[in-house]
Amino acid sequence: RVTSRPRAALNMAAHLVVGTEVVRPASGRREELRAAIAAADVVHLHIVHSYWLPPRWLFREIAAARTPVVWTLHDQWIMTGRCAQPGTCRLWEDGCPRCPDLQAYPPARVDNAARVFTRRREDIAALR
Repeated sequence: RVTSRPRAALNMAAHLVVGTEVVRPASGRREELRAAIAAADVVHLHIVHSYWLPPRWLFREIAAARTPVVWTLHDQWIMTGRCAQPGTCRLWEDGCPRCPDLQAYPPARVDNAARVFTRRREDIAALR
């Protein structure tokens, strides 16, 4: 486990307000993860939006290590600004200008989908 349950709970609360996780793993865990990323031939990502660590932080660590990435998609989170299962919503095609369903997983109280969409594209573009 990279992040403790209390940190994950803080990330869940942060996600409700700012639209993404903000609490990084504890410093010892961060160093372990950095070392593992640097030593890897390839990083294989799966679901990175489950409150355990900020995806933006993870993407930056991988990009800094210049480690190649393979990503198995289990949902559509990577394509949207917020939700994992957009259903019939196609607003992600226009940059998620507004979220019609803030209760869709992962739920949010504040609509930051457009900002998160833009940042996510920048972060993903930095990966190899």
